[in-house]
This record gives sequence, C-alpha cells and structure tokens, in this order.
Amino acid sequence: MAPNSCEGFEQTTRAAYVNGLRQLADFVEAHPELPVPFAGGHNVFVGTKAELATFARLPGVRWDKSVDPNYFYIRHTFDGGHSYDINVQREQVCRKVVTGTRLVPAEPAHEVDVFEWVCDEPLLAGGQ
Repeated sequence: MAPNSCEGFEQTTRAAYVNGLRQLADFVEAHPELPVPFAGGHNVFVGTKAELATFARLPGVRWDKSVDPNYFYIRHTFDGGHSYDINVQREQVCRKVVTGTRLVPAEPAHEVDVFEWVCDEPLLAGGQ
C-alpha cells in the first residue's frame, strides 16, 4: 500500500491514470474505423501476503486466484478481455518443497530439482 508520505503523489498519479483510461475509451469509441486494440491486463505488485490479502478482502470485488511459476496473483476481470491483477512473489504465499530430481538431457546431462508449491495457510485466513 502507498505510504502516507506519498499520498499526494499517489492521488495525482491515480487521477492521471484514470483520466488516461477514459481518454483511451473515448478515442476508441469515437473512431469506429480504427481496429480495436488487443485487450490486456493491468498489473500491480505488492511485497507481502498480508498486503495481497488486504486487497483480496475488498467488499464487493470478486477475485480469481491464480499462479504462474514466479507469482501468486488475484485477478478481477472486465468485459472485453481486460483484467486487473495484484501480484506477489509466490514464495510470499507458499513454500517451495523439493519432491525429487529429474535428468535434463543436455550436454552435459545434469539433474534439476522437481518441486511443488505448498500453501499452508489460505490467503484469506485470519480475515474478518
């Protein structure tokens, strides 16, 4: 979350960001002769599981949880293929547990760890 010392900057940046999104939507709507750009995600990164959980508990917002090899994230989707993701490093939420090794057929051949992610405590555990 934004520290108090940056609140003014955060609000100015937020206002400019929101205004830019409205301008983009108005532009696309006003020019139907132009192709529609690819939709995409808007990403925010936080540093801790607690920060992510705070946002995950926002009233009235439905989040889908997901993971990739490096990040655990929650996603809110919008029409047209747009999404808003809040990401945290995966090790902030889960433990990486080595379950074995596998041989990589390369020159020279070598072994790499085989692992799984174990999430001991659900993201929203301890919430109201």
